[in-house]
Parts: sequence; structure tokens; C-alpha cells
Amino acid sequence: MARLELTTGPQHYNPMGIVHGGILCDLADAAMGVAMASSLHEGETFSTIELHAHFLRSVQKSRLTATGRIVHRGGRVGYAQCEIHDEHEDLVATASSTSLIQSVRNKT
Repeated sequence: MARLELTTGPQHYNPMGIVHGGILCDLADAAMGVAMASSLHEGETFSTIELHAHFLRSVQKSRLTATGRIVHRGGRVGYAQCEIHDEHEDLVATASSTSLIQSVRNKT
């Protein structure tokens, strides 16, 4: 599991004056990525190959907490989920991602 925080403000707003969905996607992707990276064995790497996000509540200036967790970690494919809550612990967004796990190739 990985927990990341971001304090949002006007620099994160879209033209409607709320936090842009891309910011929420980036925060969720980072939390799920840290969780997935923690499961890697020596000589492995991974890439996110699919990302889904659901925006449930608009948010402006707030301290957001993203909690990413691994649901499944196989030999080649990993699946993670994330919840993002605001400083009042209201659920702002959920996300899920699929990762491709690969061996690191030595460049010689």
C-alpha cells in the first residue's frame, strides 16, 4: 500500500475553478505506481498500460490523500486500485490501473 498527499490550490484548477481531473489522475497513478513498485523483484520494472478514473466530487483548495493498493500481482500483469479523499475524508475520486511487469534488459 502507498499513501501520497497533495495540497491543491488555484494552480491546479481548470477553467471552471475546480481541481483538474488530470491532476487527480496523476496523483492516483503515482500512488498506484508506488504500490506496484514496492512489489517488484530485483531485475523487474513495470509500465502502466491502462488507467481508469472516476470523479465523484469536485474539489478546490484541499489536502488530498491518495491511497494506492495492489489487488493482484502476477508474473507479468499487476492490477491496482486507488481512492482519493479530501481533508474532510470525503471520497473525491477512485481509480484503477493495469501494469505490465517486465524484466530489465541489460544494455551491453
